[in-house]
Amino acid sequence: MVELLVFLLLCNSYVTKSSEISQPAPFLAAKLGDNVTVEYHVTSNVDHMVWYKMTTGKKLQCVAKAEIVTKHAHYFGDFINGRFGGLIKVGIFHLNMSSTKQEDIEMYYCEVLHLNFIEVGPATTLMLKGEELNSNTVVRQPVSESVQPGDNTH
Repeated sequence: MVELLVFLLLCNSYVTKSSEISQPAPFLAAKLGDNVTVEYHVTSNVDHMVWYKMTTGKKLQCVAKAEIVTKHAHYFGDFINGRFGGLIKVGIFHLNMSSTKQEDIEMYYCEVLHLNFIEVGPATTLMLKGEELNSNTVVRQPVSESVQPGDNTH
């Protein structure tokens, strides 16, 4: 019986729970040229966090990967330009953008790499401050007609 209790306690210590992850601001507004910080918080201890940029109609782009223990971030591709940086602490990996450009106005996601799974946090959408939303979307109201049994609906 004691062996079973010890086994269950050991198993319980190795079970990884889902983190409580959050980005405090689902939307951020900035003018071109502004400095912007997209915040990301996680309540559990993790070793790696990764930022992604989502551009409509394109593949997800990896912005940066942070090693929390060493407080070192590695930036990828177009993001190795000196405009991107981060604040790295236990449970925090904030993405800093300096001199915001038009191509930065997109959605950003952060993921947490656990031992046996990846957890993606909510998105933050960066928008232009003071810009009118420009949309060519047409909204049609649904048409309601009564249909009797046996009527043709085509």
